[in-house]
Amino acid sequence: MSIAGYILGLGDRHPTNIMMHDRTGKIVHIDLGDCFELAAHREKFPEKVPFRLTRMLIMPMEVSTIEGTFKFTANHTMRVLRANRDSLMAVLEAFVFDPLVSWSYIRDPDNADDAAMAANRRRPPANANANANVNANANANANGANNRINQEQLARWSAAGRASRANYDAAGIALGSRPDEPRNSFANNPEHDDADDNGWQVGNPKARAIVKRIHDKLVGTDFDPNKQLDVADQIDRLIQQATSSENLAGLFTGWVPLW
Repeated sequence: MSIAGYILGLGDRHPTNIMMHDRTGKIVHIDLGDCFELAAHREKFPEKVPFRLTRMLIMPMEVSTIEGTFKFTANHTMRVLRANRDSLMAVLEAFVFDPLVSWSYIRDPDNADDAAMAANRRRPPANANANANVNANANANANGANNRINQEQLARWSAAGRASRANYDAAGIALGSRPDEPRNSFANNPEHDDADDNGWQVGNPKARAIVKRIHDKLVGTDFDPNKQLDVADQIDRLIQQATSSENLAGLFTGWVPLW
């Protein structure tokens, strides 16, 4: 699971996210939200370790420690993943062109309406009358903000509709789909910056970067794009990163890096 989690960029592996069966000792990982190296690119306390390999996991390995069954299994798992990387990449590449998948969950920090509403919620009332006034003002501001947001959305939808209609000719045929039409007429449209020279949509840039990063891990160029590592060297580098005192010292205390 450590190697599979590294390939997918799974982070936030603190003890409460790793379940262990009390009789068989089998491990089950939960809370898989921080995937695709999301935890490694946090603004605060980024995770620099590829997977969890602290004392609480090393000590149960007894006398063989990391150099025994763990390392043997890690090498075998990486060899299997590399041998089947085409099948794995085929599944992941579907997300690049999936229009239903959003790769960004960041809200606009410049939204003054959201900031004002948040400030009203944080302001402590002095008494009951102040509570009523604050609630009334907050409701009024919220209604006004919702109306402005609705108007802005309608304006954007109207503009999007006009732009969409501009992509069709008088006969109602999409630009770039006629065999006698120049192949780059659709791609040159500024409304389609995500299209290549042939007019084909190339997918979400963030998704493409994630898929490329996973591909680099599966071919051994994840540490140096100009040098391909074999399985044994790649596993050694990963174990070195996972057990580095410097990397563990920079983790959040809730991750329990010292144990």
